[in-house]
Amino acid sequence: MKVDVLRTIYFTALCFVGCLPPPRAWPEANKANADADADADTDADSDADDTGVMAHPCSSVVFGENAHLAIQATDVVGGSLYTSSSFSFDLWAWLSVLETDEPVMMVGLGKDKAWSLGVSAGQLSFQMGPSIVAMAMPEVGWHHIAAVYDHEQSQLRMYLDGEMAADPVPVEALLSVPEDEVLHIASTGSDDLSWTNSIDEFRFALGVMHTGMSTEIADPSDTQGLAGLWSFSDLSNTLTGGEASGTGYGFVDSCP
Repeated sequence: MKVDVLRTIYFTALCFVGCLPPPRAWPEANKANADADADADTDADSDADDTGVMAHPCSSVVFGENAHLAIQATDVVGGSLYTSSSFSFDLWAWLSVLETDEPVMMVGLGKDKAWSLGVSAGQLSFQMGPSIVAMAMPEVGWHHIAAVYDHEQSQLRMYLDGEMAADPVPVEALLSVPEDEVLHIASTGSDDLSWTNSIDEFRFALGVMHTGMSTEIADPSDTQGLAGLWSFSDLSNTLTGGEASGTGYGFVDSCP
């Protein structure tokens, strides 16, 4: 399959700088999905010709062991990742059963994890201080995850595939000032374990972007209110051009 060839090329290339083990569950695309993607790419190219907007390629970032990406405050609109008020983020993630019960972080703010989204003991969880909203891990595959700290409502909310994943959780303490104002992806860089699956289309905003019992999965071209958008055809913030830095990652021709 095409993705198998790309996987081989990717890890062969990584061997020039140090080989990494493949992720535990590689996002495989079946032929029907591949054909649909090809048709969508053709339509997108046609639309791009009409509008002058470049279509995003179908790609995601995939992590090996000891992986880490860092997004600096200077890389986002407004130059800040910390807020004493509301914030929201959403992303696509390839979810599968992990081989450990130890907590594994997908994304978080600061090395001390002032807030974080991750997996622990078979649950997907969004945590800020002592407040945690969690749900059982969904079936293996691509899923859209959205999380909100709503300062006005004083609650955490998490959505899975557009629907509220669990009851909102009251916030027991204000968001702490992070040890470092950096968005960490896959790990903090000092964690024992890293997220060894794929992530795509990460969006971050200093404000409430998701409300109610359900939420729309945003069109990739809708950037209103965002501080950052990473489509992971590379490591750049589409809105500012700022580049994340990291190690132990690669790109694969697979996306939701």
